[in-house]
Formats: sequence, structure tokens, C-alpha cells
Amino acid sequence: MKKLISIVFLFTMLGQARAAPFAYIPNAAHNNVSVIDIADNRVVSTLAVGRAPTAVAVSPDGSKVYVANFSSNSMSVIDANTRSVTEVQNIDDLVNTLAVSPDGTRIYVTGELGHIFQVDAASLAVTRITQVLPGMNTPKGMAVSPDGGTLYLSDQRANAVAFINTASHVVTRVPVGRIPAGLAINQDGTRVYVANFDSDTISIIDTTTQSVITNVSVGRNPTGIAVSPDGTQVYVTNQFSDTVSVIDTNNNYFVTDVTVGNRPFGVALTPDGSRVYVANSGSNTVSVIDPTQPAVTENIAVGQSPIAFGKFIVPRADLSGSLLGFRTTDKLLCQNLTTRQNVNLNNPGKRWDCQKAGLVVHVGDQVSVTLKGTSR
Repeated sequence: MKKLISIVFLFTMLGQARAAPFAYIPNAAHNNVSVIDIADNRVVSTLAVGRAPTAVAVSPDGSKVYVANFSSNSMSVIDANTRSVTEVQNIDDLVNTLAVSPDGTRIYVTGELGHIFQVDAASLAVTRITQVLPGMNTPKGMAVSPDGGTLYLSDQRANAVAFINTASHVVTRVPVGRIPAGLAINQDGTRVYVANFDSDTISIIDTTTQSVITNVSVGRNPTGIAVSPDGTQVYVTNQFSDTVSVIDTNNNYFVTDVTVGNRPFGVALTPDGSRVYVANSGSNTVSVIDPTQPAVTENIAVGQSPIAFGKFIVPRADLSGSLLGFRTTDKLLCQNLTTRQNVNLNNPGKRWDCQKAGLVVHVGDQVSVTLKGTSR
């Protein structure tokens, strides 16, 4: 007999809480990375990496940080727990951007000549998965779909976003504005947002139809772009306006500009969306924006020429625990009772927790678990 069983658990710690997530800011002129503890916005460490580090991506579980070293033709791997650095040398291109697969097993790396490489996260073995893509040069923005099946890449020569099948490597291009730069995808994978550097716009792409829904005007030379965790807002750095444009995604309209430091480049949000961090490459600072105002609340001094292109903050909260020993062969639903955010899980026979599903909850939150299946 089928019936609905509802169980409510209190989220319980299995150990001491670890620190809040960190922001990792590559400083291109100093060949290092500033590590910012976003709990109090202090630089707690400075790590030497390769030459001219420009882009960064954090693994889904926050344990590894990958840094693109443009002038070294290499990628640095930072162990987030020990802060030790390993350098992957055999990348045959000027590395300028990277992205991590949703399961954390692969890192995709691109270079100035349009090569795309795949790096195995466990062995750090490098495989070139394409030759130079026809018409592609200086790819800048990159993201991976939530299911890991599609790699999105800004193609500056073709003025397009390339949709690349990660299995077959088949490429489909969607025309956008002039010189597409930063690129971001919302959490459900239905929208890709790309900053068009020479058009002073962002293009919003429907990933199902592979077509541009609309273009939204922003400031001068938009470069970096990020989507809020709830998908309701997009933040765009305008490199020569010294501003960040805020876009409402419900109606795809411009909301306001926030003045930041000189030549803002990379932008990322905290896992709960409560703060926006902006790397100012010309003023050697990181601006912290409160999106509820929206306004800058603090500027953090870092190294010289912080570019920080990509997702430089741990993408989800660190729970330091899990639902206690819960196993099921049925469907599991986790819900944060404060935000009412749901995540459906379907992984028979395995232990699940809300962190692995990408749900942002905090220690002390109550978590609702609903089982749907056959009662025995």
C-alpha cells in the first residue's frame, strides 16, 4: 500500500563547526592568491601560484581551489584545508579560464588559442578534448550545466556562446553581443547570462531553445557576471564604469548600478546570497556589496591586479554534519524550514544529506524529510 510518510529531523552537528566559506582572489601582478575569510572579511593567507593568475574555480565541496595561470600555461590546485599548492604544468595554451563539473571530478580549462582541456580531479591527468575550435579565440567565460552534460563557453571571435556536449564534444553556437566575456548559469540550468564587453549589454539565453530571450543594457564594458543563489538577480561588473549593474531576472530589467573600485572584474556571491564580492583590478581591492541596499559596505585590500574571473567563493555552505545515519530506497526531500527551499534526492541505497544536494542550510536549522514510497 502506498502512502506518504512525513518525518521531521533537527539538523544535528556531528562535530565542531568549521569556519565560514572563503573567497580566493588571484592577484595577476603578484603571482599569488589572497584568501579572504568572509566571516569577518580578513585576508588570512596569501598563497604563491603560477605566473599571472587570472581565473579561479572552487570545487563543489569547497575542498579544492583551481587557479588559471595565464603566463605559466598551468593550473594551480590549492588544498583548501592545508592551503598547500600543486601546479599542473602540461597545459599547452595560455590558460585563461576554467570551470568544475557539478560532481567535482573534472576541471575544464581553456586557453587563449581556443583549446579545451579536461583535467581529472583525482589524478590531475590532462586531456585535450578538442583541437582549436573553428572561429574561436580568447574564450573568457565558462560554466557547466547542472547535469554536467553541457559546457558553455564565450566565443569572442564569433560573438557567440558555444554549447559544447561534454560527451560527444559537438559544438552549437548561439549568437550574442560583441566580445562576450563573463558567463554564468542559474541553478536549474535554464538560463545562461553572458556579459557582452563591446556591446554594453548582457544576453540572456534560454538553454532549452538555445536562443537569446533578450538583451539588457548595463554599464561600460561589462566583464564579470554572477547569478544570485535563488536566481532572482544577476550582478555584472562594468570594467570602465567602475560599477556593478543589478538585473532583476523576473522581468529581465536593469535595477540599479552600484559604484565599486577601479576596473571591477570578477564577481561572486556568498552561498546564502547575502553578500556580493567584487574584485577591483585597478584599485587592488575587493568590494563587498550588501544586496538589500544595494551598496558597498566594505573594501578589502588584496594584492596587485586582482582579476578573479570565475566562481571564487565556495559555492555552498559548509554544514559540518548530516542527517543522522538516514538511508532509504525511496525518494528523499530535504527542506530548509526557514527559506522553504526544497531539494529532491533520488539515490537509492545511499546516505544523503542536504549539503550534497546543494541545499543551503545552517547549523541549528530544522530540516524536514519527506519519504514517498511503499510502506512496509
